[in-house]
Amino acid sequence: MFLSIKPVNASVIVAVGDNVMAKSIDGGATWNSVTLPIPSGTFWDVCGIDANTLLVVEGSGKVYRSPDAGVNWTLAGSVPTPPLVYVNLASSNTAFASGSNGAILKTNNGGTSWTALNFTSTEVVGVCFVSEQTGYSFEHNGKIRKTTDGGTTWTAQTSGVSTAIRAMAFVDADNGFAVGDNGVILSTTDGGATWTKNTTGTNGLLNSIAITSSFVFVGGFNGLILKSDK
Repeated sequence: MFLSIKPVNASVIVAVGDNVMAKSIDGGATWNSVTLPIPSGTFWDVCGIDANTLLVVEGSGKVYRSPDAGVNWTLAGSVPTPPLVYVNLASSNTAFASGSNGAILKTNNGGTSWTALNFTSTEVVGVCFVSEQTGYSFEHNGKIRKTTDGGTTWTAQTSGVSTAIRAMAFVDADNGFAVGDNGVILSTTDGGATWTKNTTGTNGLLNSIAITSSFVFVGGFNGLILKSDK
């Protein structure tokens, strides 16, 4: 079962999941298996710094890095309380990994090494950074926090919901979306200063967002897919 699929560029796409990792170099037309960092594991998320440099997070709380498109892997970082479930690229050098019990790791050297951020909430689900300095955390209790100093300090925002937020994506510095339990879709047009709850017509669990040039796609459990104009 695949848990995450991420484009690296127009041609290279990487997918990861339970004991599986696959890569396409032709825009998804064909796929080939990628060597796993460990013999077996649950690989929750992946991102590519470039076509060769890949980062994946695994259920035991570890971050693995490949410098050669998935041929070889090294253990680059870890947290004491697993799992790590999200990895978010902020720039060619900076990325963030997040997981349970408020764990957020940061790298400034392309994933070679990672340091833990001092994040006070234990409810964090994941983080979404729109630049090296500006990013958001989203939590099991519906809270959203924003940082403008690369994760050193965080300021609470008003989401208007108390159920879990499970994914977030931004079109640009001001316009973004967050989705979660009970069919929740939130949108902001002012960098998170205000969040608006949108009518979705579903109570399903929503856990992924994909933004194209024209549309926003939201995915959820049991094959649920929603589509809206951007």
